[in-house]
Amino acid sequence: MKKFLRILSIIIISSLMLLGCGSNSTKPNINKDSNSINNSNEENNETEKNNSNNENNNTEKNDSKEGNIDQEKEKNKIDSSTDKEADKKNEVEPYCENEPNKANKDITIVIDPGHSSTISNETEPECPGSQKRKLKDTLGATGVQSKIPEYTITHGVAEELKKLLISEGYNVIMTKDSPDKQLSNIERTTIGNDNNANLIIRIHCDGVDSPKACGASILVPATKGNVTKDISDISYSYGEKILTAYTKYTGLKNRGVVVRDDLTGFNWSKVPIVLIELGFISNPNEDSYLSNPDNYIKIATGISNGINYCFAK
Repeated sequence: MKKFLRILSIIIISSLMLLGCGSNSTKPNINKDSNSINNSNEENNETEKNNSNNENNNTEKNDSKEGNIDQEKEKNKIDSSTDKEADKKNEVEPYCENEPNKANKDITIVIDPGHSSTISNETEPECPGSQKRKLKDTLGATGVQSKIPEYTITHGVAEELKKLLISEGYNVIMTKDSPDKQLSNIERTTIGNDNNANLIIRIHCDGVDSPKACGASILVPATKGNVTKDISDISYSYGEKILTAYTKYTGLKNRGVVVRDDLTGFNWSKVPIVLIELGFISNPNEDSYLSNPDNYIKIATGISNGINYCFAK
């Protein structure tokens, strides 16, 4: 009996031990799960951290890119503004976009472009009653470098001056409408006399043997007996004003006003008259400037400014 009870006890104890082992094998590993959770949290935190860093980096890059774009735009604005200012400075002044000055409508200006494309073998007296005679018309000088004749330049400038003065309201008369038309000096002056001109302006270019001579000048009539005494002073005054304005506007050297008593066109005039020598086409630099049609407007504007100065109210 004791033996039976001992065996039964052993069986019971063994069963209990087996039950205990099974229970331990199915018990969850809290530490392991905790570690897994912690590792998962750490991975999530790391991912979030990396994502945050990436977002920050992208934001910084975008901010930097936007900053660079803003700087580029600002630079372009400055460059554009600078270019506009440079363009504005380099702009050529227009003729006159304002309404014609009504005060000038009673002022008659006769423009006489010097010389012509043909030579006249005929002569005319230098002044009334004079036995001294001169050719009625000549070719004038020729550009030392451009080879362009004086009459081409003077006629081109005269046409631009006519437009300017008309736009200013003056009554303008040209002595001729083509460089091929031949007129004597007396005939040219007679046009001014017959129209009771307030001013005759004769347009010429200078030329000498030396290529170094440069600058512009104005010729005016002298008091020669009783021939030009009534127009000498006023012509001199107009000449000074026109030459000052012309040289200031074109930048050419001012050679001053020269009094002449040997020019047929002066000695037959009964109205104020001046002759402007635009510059020396015997000088390579001035020849290049004066013979360029693109400069005719500027040359004419300088003369027009002077005429406006003469008749300013």
